[in-house]
This record gives sequence, structure tokens and C-alpha cells, in this order.
Amino acid sequence: MPLGSVAAMNESLDNDYDGVDIEVALYLGNPAAGGVEINSTDCPGYTRYESVSGEREAAAGGVKRLCVAEFTASAAWDDEPDYCQVFIGADAWDFMPLDDFSVPGAGTVEKPVDVFHADATEEA
Repeated sequence: MPLGSVAAMNESLDNDYDGVDIEVALYLGNPAAGGVEINSTDCPGYTRYESVSGEREAAAGGVKRLCVAEFTASAAWDDEPDYCQVFIGADAWDFMPLDDFSVPGAGTVEKPVDVFHADATEEA
């Protein structure tokens, strides 16, 4: 049964993501359709981004910002990830497409990671 109110969507997202540490992984392709996580051979310096539970604000409008993930490169990346996936422990929870993610050289790239409730009328 769909959640009928934005308040219920917000509470559901807060219940799922507050009080837990997450990892954000980058993928080539949709993780639900055979996409694969990038690796540090093709993307020098890549590691999953870790976000601790105390960093998150409350959900609003059926959307929750989990973090602004920072990925540090030691050199240009050969791959351009087009999805990220959120893990809680070893379990994959949510995934979402990425726009314009390229790493032309050494440095840090930041990407906001927002999840939205399936019943929300607006996507993050």
C-alpha cells in the first residue's frame, strides 16, 4: 500500500537511514541489471565513501540527503561511473543514476547522494 502523506514518506526514510553507517559505491551500469563496481586499477585511488549516521538531516518532501560523497583520485580515471549504490553493512539498499561523473586527474570529486521515497511525486 502506498504511503499517502509526505510526513509518512519522510518518517519511512528517516527510519531506514538514521542511526546507521553507510557506504557509497560507484558502478558502471545499473547495479540491479548487471552493473559492476569500478575498481582502483582503472580508477586510481578509488575506495567506497563511508558516511556515519550522525551526519544526516531529516528527510523533507519525501527526499533524504544521505551525504555528499567525496571520492579521491590519485590520477585520471579510465572509467566514468554512471550509478552509485548505497550499502548498509554488506547489504545493498538503494541505487541511483549519476550525471556527469568524470575524473580527469588527481583530486577530489564530490557528489550529493539523495534517496527518495518510491511514493514521492518528485525524484531527488
